[in-house]
Amino acid sequence: MQIQHLEVRNFRNYHHQTLEFDTRVNIFFGDNGQGKTNLLEAIYLLTRGTSFRPASRETLINARSEWATLAARLHSDPLTHDIKLAITEKNKQFQINGKKTSAQRIAKTLPSVLFSPESLAVIKEGPESRRQLVDDFLLSANDDAAATITGFHRCLKTRNRLLRDFKKGLYPESVFWRICESLNRSYLPLAVALTELRIHFLRAILPDLREALNFLFSPQNVDISVDYVISSRSALAWGTEEIAKSLSLRLREMTKSEIESGMSLVGPHKHDIRFLFAGEDARYYCSQGQQRSLILSVKMAQIMYHQRVHRVLPVLLLDDVLSELDADKRAHLVAFLKRIKPQIFLTSTELSFPHDFGDKEVSAFKIEKGSVARQER
Repeated sequence: MQIQHLEVRNFRNYHHQTLEFDTRVNIFFGDNGQGKTNLLEAIYLLTRGTSFRPASRETLINARSEWATLAARLHSDPLTHDIKLAITEKNKQFQINGKKTSAQRIAKTLPSVLFSPESLAVIKEGPESRRQLVDDFLLSANDDAAATITGFHRCLKTRNRLLRDFKKGLYPESVFWRICESLNRSYLPLAVALTELRIHFLRAILPDLREALNFLFSPQNVDISVDYVISSRSALAWGTEEIAKSLSLRLREMTKSEIESGMSLVGPHKHDIRFLFAGEDARYYCSQGQQRSLILSVKMAQIMYHQRVHRVLPVLLLDDVLSELDADKRAHLVAFLKRIKPQIFLTSTELSFPHDFGDKEVSAFKIEKGSVARQER
């Protein structure tokens, strides 16, 4: 899968830019604050339907306009697709080949993988970012995931509102229990389904993760694993029946606490995903450099998984992360990317890294104050 062409109108600090891309490596370089990451964000929006940065629709639109459009032509042999995103203050509208479509369909048509400095939060911070990492990948890799994730969060929101209103005294006890029991008949199957999807994904991606990490740490043989944690218990080996039994029992145990807190305390929104490095929790036992290599390996594993299972290579977006790697890790990363050959878009303040790929495989674009100039190599 490759992006051949990108057109940006009234997006962030860009008025109108048209870019033609190389099939392998495309670098956006220049000083900080010129708009390099804005171009990556445009590609990410077109491929995922949402931004990887805190953003409202209003902030995506250039201050001098009331609308923005992003358009791209992508090629996946033998097909070519034209994708367009129109943004106004009221909505976002996607099209594929002139027909309206959804963000979920876009993500499946053109999968992408992003690595940014903020990605370190997946290892260092709380479980929410790790859950989001897995759910984001599920949305682009599993046909059933979107309905399950959306359905669960809609049911969770309704359940939380019920608990909150009951705590405020807005429901008689008999009415509350009748509604709660009815709601749980939908909530529990959705919670089980989402948990099972996550566990299946983690088990499936583990071989790719080990291969990617050992490649980055070559010639060391690094022991890496993952775990899915439910109520402080390892659940990676659980099947549907054990997941359902555990969640059902926990719902009964936590009823009083849920009523007192006015919120749902049981379900996949409370689960954790742990990365284990040499058998230890990477949050506490890895250096920052090791954490950086670990999450980069997760991103590489996503690409390998897509290629192995779906026969599609996602595009890789690297936002100012290569300068964070030491020379050895950079060399191993280049060798790895040369082997799997995804189309790459990266930002940098300098041009040294792309030369490692060979000049014939690189297109460079200098970014200055929202203006793009292609560099002759």
